[in-house]
Amino acid sequence: TCLMFVSFNIDAQTIVYPQNASDNQLLAAKEVRRYIYLRIDQLLQIQEASSLPPSGDVILVANDANAMVDSLRNKIGGTAPANGYFVKSVTDNGRNVLVIAGASDIETLYGAYRYAHLIGCRFYLHGDVIPDTKTTLSITGFDEKSMPLDGLNLRGIQPYHNFPEGP
Repeated sequence: TCLMFVSFNIDAQTIVYPQNASDNQLLAAKEVRRYIYLRIDQLLQIQEASSLPPSGDVILVANDANAMVDSLRNKIGGTAPANGYFVKSVTDNGRNVLVIAGASDIETLYGAYRYAHLIGCRFYLHGDVIPDTKTTLSITGFDEKSMPLDGLNLRGIQPYHNFPEGP
């Protein structure tokens, strides 16, 4: 078996999450870092902050109500939908910012996993599937909002099937 490594450069140098972040927000930031590492073989810096760093490309992982997300509100063009999240690339003062934000802590975590999916990772009952080939990543070009269908506030899979048709 031959593994092919593609050269890469990544726009983002730092992943930022809010000071006093909840456990789910911190997990979301760490998961973004982990899946980027698995895709490009480069471990990005991660830091707690009360405001966006003054320079450099950034991936911001926070709840939609956070002040750092609010500072980019005009560029984002709206808020996270109820029970939903967004993954949005914006330009701020000549740099790229990827914002992953949810209506609450758990939706922020859902947004982090959606970002992992967008960069090629897949999730199954038996575990994660990460492509063998390394890739070039960019934090530009993302513009996605998501929310559950009406009346379906819970997300997940029912792995225990008790009906004759199967799963």
